[in-house]
Amino acid sequence: MTLIEVTVALVIFGVAAGMLLHVLTNSQMLRRLNREQQIAASAAQNMMEEIRNTPFRDIVRQHDRDPFNDLDGPGTAQGWSFQVDGLDAMVGSEGGVAGEIVLPLINIGTDILPVWQVREDIGDERLGLPRDLNGDILVDSNDHSDDYSILPVVVIVRWNGYKGERTLRLFSSLTQIMEEAP
Repeated sequence: MTLIEVTVALVIFGVAAGMLLHVLTNSQMLRRLNREQQIAASAAQNMMEEIRNTPFRDIVRQHDRDPFNDLDGPGTAQGWSFQVDGLDAMVGSEGGVAGEIVLPLINIGTDILPVWQVREDIGDERLGLPRDLNGDILVDSNDHSDDYSILPVVVIVRWNGYKGERTLRLFSSLTQIMEEAP
């Protein structure tokens, strides 16, 4: 073999080794990103299923920000946030957790004494609001905590991932079908 042939073979081997290293590195990165996404999606789906399995009239009380209206006493309900094992919550996230449940609620009270209401007139694109929630064909500013028949819900998971801040949103519009009297 001549020196030129050996040099060409080493260059070809070097290029092939570099390409293989690049593929392996990208593959590892994609595995980490897919794993994070799978954890977030699973947590969001599980929370949405928990919400769907809650009696319709109890959803707001189980998943709002008011610990004093919980069905089994103060502080016993799931509330508006949830921890997602395996993911680091975004820096500065409210409550220091990755999961959040968004309902059509507005605080008409104060920070010290909050009063939460289910409202149709909230301008929240995440929930598709404003929109009629009680089936009376009107969008008003009344409290519909006791008469909603449609309840839009968004489950959000925010985390600091391998490639920076990531967000996953899962939307559902839950409905209660009213039975007519015979």
